[in-house]
Amino acid sequence: MEEDQGLTQLIGEIYDAALDASRWTHVLAKIARYVDGQAAGLLTKDGVSKSGSVYYQAGVDPHFVRTYTETYWKFDPVAGLPDYELEQIVSVPDLMSYEEFLAGRFYREWAQPQGWIDAANAVLEKSTSSCAYLTILRNQASGMVDDDMRRRMGLLVPHVRRAVRTGKVIDLRQAEAATFADILDGLNPAIFLVDAEGQIVHGNAASRSLMDTGDLLRVVHGRLSASDAQATFTRLPERRNELRWSVSATSSLPVPVSPLIKTVESLDATRPIVL
Repeated sequence: MEEDQGLTQLIGEIYDAALDASRWTHVLAKIARYVDGQAAGLLTKDGVSKSGSVYYQAGVDPHFVRTYTETYWKFDPVAGLPDYELEQIVSVPDLMSYEEFLAGRFYREWAQPQGWIDAANAVLEKSTSSCAYLTILRNQASGMVDDDMRRRMGLLVPHVRRAVRTGKVIDLRQAEAATFADILDGLNPAIFLVDAEGQIVHGNAASRSLMDTGDLLRVVHGRLSASDAQATFTRLPERRNELRWSVSATSSLPVPVSPLIKTVESLDATRPIVL
């Protein structure tokens, strides 16, 4: 009975956070305690822009939050989360060999210094290229994610998901961007979205295929670069259809490919292409 009352109260607080986002840090701390974890967070992982973001968290030192978003998100086993169903509870051993996890950089340099040994994760929203998820971290005292933790999380995750969607904790622009990315992926021409500094924000499936070959374009420090200036110049006439449009994120309007071609023609292979 006491557990039921605590669950009911916690669910109410989850929906309160949907109306007042400042409550999420407090609510996440209570969620962690309820499922016998020591830290919790609402995060996103984007496979296109190659970034990991922490929207709200409780129980992790700010220094480690910063190093996670700057470096260690790249080594986090949650890269495989989009393969799982929404609301499914997924632990580290579900994502990879635990021996491999212990030997990896993420554990040795980020998780182990804080005492984390496992995490229960649940996807809240996902697209073909990114996902938003809830994560609960566990230390040695609590042990690995077990059936009771999965059961308790299973009672909460549907409410967290609805609250996140209702309160737009994960910015609506992200969902719109995911939809837009799906549309772009269905187009045949190679399309690149870049910011004001020429950093690639998104590339559709055709552009990624084009860069995978490496014979025309490649990515250097997040920017487009000619793989071989002379070869690129001589092959441009036959490759124009592959570079049909470039898209500038600063103007949000399609730009004819001619500026890109002119830039490619004027560069050597070590200089970035800035649209």
